[in-house]
Amino acid sequence: MSDKKQLNVRLTDEDFANVELLKKHDVSLAEVIRDALRRRARTLRPRNRDIVALVRELERKHPDPTPTTPSPYEGLDTTDRHAMSQFIRSRFQEKTSTVRPSTVAKPLLPAKKAARSKSKRKAG
Repeated sequence: MSDKKQLNVRLTDEDFANVELLKKHDVSLAEVIRDALRRRARTLRPRNRDIVALVRELERKHPDPTPTTPSPYEGLDTTDRHAMSQFIRSRFQEKTSTVRPSTVAKPLLPAKKAARSKSKRKAG
């Protein structure tokens, strides 16, 4: 017994007319069907893609927008921990060196002591 399998297919009148035309021109129906099956299966299988080329193509089609303001991180080496530490420290100093009016503490006046009222109870 061979390893080939048979397949029964129902055809519409139009498909059957195409089969008759192919037979008239001595075209092998088995080859036509195999070719169509292989072509369709190829579209469904995952392809080995060149991911790097795909990403480059996407970057070319959709470039990053140009920033409207210069970045404070321009030229900063994020792998140098000393440079990052100095950068972060300088950013904190910039933010804390300017005193905003809402953050200035108002001096507190000493609270007046409430006057004691004499007890109306009779000593007894």
